[in-house]
Amino acid sequence: EDCEVIDIPSGTTSHGPEGYKQVILFFEEGFPDSGIEITNLLATEDQAVVEFIGRGTNTGPLHMPTGDVPPTGHVVEMRFCDVYRVSNGKIVSYRSYYKDPGFTG
Repeated sequence: EDCEVIDIPSGTTSHGPEGYKQVILFFEEGFPDSGIEITNLLATEDQAVVEFIGRGTNTGPLHMPTGDVPPTGHVVEMRFCDVYRVSNGKIVSYRSYYKDPGFTG
């Protein structure tokens, strides 16, 4: 329940299911047509690393700490590397690494 959610490029940390939900909603709302292509997946009993490409068109607002950024209509492609730490079958830590395209803060 108290998963630590760390967005490395922006330096933000949040906790729990709500923190993880906010990461997902940021992309779903800003890029409603988004999808991912998993390019690499490694997993052990207590860790997982997922490399993927996220693609989408910025047709929705981006809700930033400094205020909303209006949609640009630009197609965006970003490469991510997400690292998960698992304990007792639950995610206890989630770290997302990507090159900041300039809209995260």
